[in-house]
Amino acid sequence: MKTSRIAAWLLLPLVFLSLPSCGSDRMPNQPRIAAPAPPPTSTPTDSVLAANQAIWSSSGIDSYRYRFRWECYCVTEYGRLVDVTVTGGRVVSVVDAATRRPLDAQAAAQYVTVDGLFDFVRTAINAPAASIQSAFDPTLGYPASTYVDYVAGMADEEKGFRIYGLTPLRNR
Repeated sequence: MKTSRIAAWLLLPLVFLSLPSCGSDRMPNQPRIAAPAPPPTSTPTDSVLAANQAIWSSSGIDSYRYRFRWECYCVTEYGRLVDVTVTGGRVVSVVDAATRRPLDAQAAAQYVTVDGLFDFVRTAINAPAASIQSAFDPTLGYPASTYVDYVAGMADEEKGFRIYGLTPLRNR
C-alpha cells in the first residue's frame, strides 16, 4: 500500500506536464477577433521606420478609416476595438466597433493618425525601449502592429497596438 502511494506521488508531475498549455498570446483584456494575418514582425531600426514612413507619405493618403486597438495591461475601455476616421490628416471620429457609438472627446483623444503611430514607434526607438517589435503594411508602409516592452524584467508596463485594416477614403 505504501508503495502505491509513493508511485502515485511520483506520477503526479507527469500528469501535469501532459496537460495542454493554458497560455495565451493576448493581453488580458483583449478578446480574439478575426483579422487578416499581420505582416512579419521585426525590431524596427531608424532606417526601416524612415523607409516605411516615406512609403506612407508618398501614398498621399490623408483621409482614411482604420480599425484599431491599443494592446496593454490597462482598463478595458482603453483597449476597446474602435474605428478611427481621419480626414485631411486629422482624427475626426472614433467609434466603438462593438456598440457603433462615438467615443466622447476625452476617450477619443487617446487615438491618433497613422503619423501619430509612426511617432509612437519613433519614441520607443529613441527611449530606447528594451524591446520593440513592429510590422509594417507591405503596400502602404503604415505600422500595422507594434509591441513595446519599455523595461526588461518589469511586468505589465508593455504597450502596443494593432491595426485591423485601413481603407483610404475618397477625397471629396
